[in-house]
Amino acid sequence: MLLLSATTHTYASVPYNQWWEKANHFYENNNYDSAAFYYEKLTAQHPENALIYFNLGNSYYRMNEIGNAVLNYERALKIRPGFKEAQDNLELTQSRIPNRIQSSQDIFFISWWKSLTSVRMAEVWALITLVLFLVTLTIFVLRRWNGSPGWMRPQITLATSLLCICALFLAYASAKRKTTHNHAVVMEQNAAMRENIKNTKAQTLIPEGTVLKIEGEDANWIQVKLPDGRNGWIEKNALVRI
Repeated sequence: MLLLSATTHTYASVPYNQWWEKANHFYENNNYDSAAFYYEKLTAQHPENALIYFNLGNSYYRMNEIGNAVLNYERALKIRPGFKEAQDNLELTQSRIPNRIQSSQDIFFISWWKSLTSVRMAEVWALITLVLFLVTLTIFVLRRWNGSPGWMRPQITLATSLLCICALFLAYASAKRKTTHNHAVVMEQNAAMRENIKNTKAQTLIPEGTVLKIEGEDANWIQVKLPDGRNGWIEKNALVRI
């Protein structure tokens, strides 16, 4: 079983200030509610610091607040996709969700697309785009010179140009995922999901800590998609966006 602990190292862009010191001190002394209080203050001041969200998630996990723990681990991973400790702790936390809704298996091409456009691939595709652009530009310039190699035909320039455009599109799709807030975490125990807004009867009960995809919004209601593919409506105050 993975042991959760709050690190006392500061993040490069965050000064080792009084709140950070207090938060870590309270965590190390098992005063998790006070630690969470100061970590929350730090997230408001430094919203792009994955380490603070990680420590905040650890504090909520210790207090058995599953929804808040999942929310903050997810936020840490949104900022830093390769954050292994946050991913491990997220999986540990989700294993404690009673009646957890299991994710349905994606069709192979959807799974393939998600892998290609994951947040962590944004920088990779951006680098590939730059390389292809420079190659295309170099070939174009050389073709203008007399005596350029015979293999530098117009088709080669066209091919590298098309590959560059494809890579640019994938870089854009990957980067967009990081700034899109279309997922939320259930923060209530057994939140009621209805088939439609007018239907007063609950279609099913969603356990706290479940991550949902937001499909739409209507007044105080959010249309969501469950991990297993089912759709419905949940009251807005039962969710917090990641």
